[in-house]
Amino acid sequence: MKSINLGLRFLLELCTWAAPAFWAWYNLEAWPKYLLIFLGPLSFMLVWAIFNVPNDPSRGGKAPIIVAGKIRLGIEMLQFCAAAVLYFNLGYHHFTLVFVLALILHHILLKDRLIWIWKQ
Repeated sequence: MKSINLGLRFLLELCTWAAPAFWAWYNLEAWPKYLLIFLGPLSFMLVWAIFNVPNDPSRGGKAPIIVAGKIRLGIEMLQFCAAAVLYFNLGYHHFTLVFVLALILHHILLKDRLIWIWKQ
């Protein structure tokens, strides 16, 4: 079950990082469109990778910039919520619902990680 949930998390992360690119593709014109298609996902990925809790087993124990667990959870929730808003804004209402329900399910199944990271 753990490997299935980790696979779900990876898919959720990919969907989250793709959201600004999709939004830019359908809502912007000319060069800003192509700039955000590249920089939007890149900025989401960089923030995700750089700000970590020390000794997080899901991150290999390494943290380029160490933050408190509550801040890390805030970063994750902010990105997940931003992605949901972007997909909703694009008119992908059913996809947004499935995305949010999958997020809730994932976090219920990974409650031990949430408790651990909250205490850090």
